[in-house]
Amino acid sequence: MLETTRAGPEQSAEQQDELRVLQAAIDNLPINQLVVIVLYYQQGLKLQAIADILERSVGTVKSRLHYCRENLRQSLVADPSSVAVAYEFT
Repeated sequence: MLETTRAGPEQSAEQQDELRVLQAAIDNLPINQLVVIVLYYQQGLKLQAIADILERSVGTVKSRLHYCRENLRQSLVADPSSVAVAYEFT
């Protein structure tokens, strides 16, 4: 039998803080990177589908995704309260 563990109030608060920091970092991305990350991670689309939607090559989509991840990493590392989030993102 599997037991489910529920997050306590402290853990829930920490998770909410991490999500807030991550969302703020995402909101500060350039629009061309923001679109790619939303389509890839939130909508679950494949690179080819994103390329088709944006009418760009798959290589361009990969490049934008790479720079998006790099920008997020730098942004999260720059915020001392986001060290755990940055580590999980890499």
